[in-house]
Amino acid sequence: MQESDYKPYKTFLFVAYSGEGSEGGHDAHKPEPSQFLRSAAFFSSSYKIETAVRLRGLGAGDGRGLALFSPGNLRLMHLFEDAANRMNVRAKPVEDAVDMSIVFAGKTVRDSGQESPDITMSWQGWEKTSRTPSDTTDTISRMKIEKAGRTLALALMIIGRETNY
Repeated sequence: MQESDYKPYKTFLFVAYSGEGSEGGHDAHKPEPSQFLRSAAFFSSSYKIETAVRLRGLGAGDGRGLALFSPGNLRLMHLFEDAANRMNVRAKPVEDAVDMSIVFAGKTVRDSGQESPDITMSWQGWEKTSRTPSDTTDTISRMKIEKAGRTLALALMIIGRETNY
C-alpha cells in the first residue's frame, strides 16, 4: 500500500500471533483484538478497533478460491467478496451469514456482544492438511498467497477510506 501512495483515513495495526491448536490439552481460542491493544502502552486509549481481519490457511488447500467467514456482518462479507471479484479471485461465504447489524441497530457494540466486525479469510480446503505431516512450508502455494494478498490489499484499502464503517 505504501508503494502505491495510498493514504488511508484510518490507522492499520497488523498483528501476527501463533497459538492455534491446543494449550494444556485444551483448544486455544482466538484472542480478542482488544487484547493486542492492551498489550502496548497507550494503544487501548488511543485506538478504536473497527474491523478485525483474520487470515488462516491462505497458502494451502484443495479448493479453487477463498473461503470467507464473517458471522453477523453481511456488509463486511460483501466488501471482501467484491474485492475478490475485482481481483479475479473466486470467493464464497463459508456459512449463510445473518446480518446481526439489523438486530442491534441503534445499540452499542457492548450490547451486541461483538467487539468489532470480524472476518476470517482462508483458502478453501486448507484445514484438510492442517496439522498433518504434509503441512510443511514446501506445500505453500505462491499463487494462492498472491491471490489472497491482492484481495486483502484491496479490501483493506476500501476499509481504510470509508469514514463510516
